[in-house]
Amino acid sequence: MRKNVQLKVKVKVKEEYNNFRAAVEISCEPFVRKHVRRIFMDNATVSTSPTADGNVDIDSHHQFAEIKWFFSPQ
Repeated sequence: MRKNVQLKVKVKVKEEYNNFRAAVEISCEPFVRKHVRRIFMDNATVSTSPTADGNVDIDSHHQFAEIKWFFSPQ
């Protein structure tokens, strides 16, 4: 009975490894990468808000003053 359990575990690990390898190979295809990148860029949002220290340190002359509070439109 112990061998049967070990065999099932080995088969499961091998299946997961094969799935991982297939996913890696598919992700290397230029068309797939382009498609995923386009979906990501169409749906990505960026926003920033300063920390307590940032509120004190970032004034109107600071290099990050323009992006102290930034919310991308969505």
